[in-house]
Amino acid sequence: MAPTQNPCHLLLSALVLPVTILQGDDDAIVPPSVAASYCAAFPRTRLVSLANCGHFDLMDPATEAWEIVLRELRTLG
Repeated sequence: MAPTQNPCHLLLSALVLPVTILQGDDDAIVPPSVAASYCAAFPRTRLVSLANCGHFDLMDPATEAWEIVLRELRTLG
């Protein structure tokens, strides 16, 4: 699917605020290439790649990835 046909790309293109995408390098559900394509398509999008992190690690308080999620949320305000 071309980026212009992807509904997520259309949503991101309508945003006027900066976007941060947290992506696990070992994510088998949403491949890192998807997050990279969003960042490449939209200049106000920042990618935070998490080494040795799978899809659900971002939601598990027992992982190091969870601490990174919290850190990124704290930067919002």
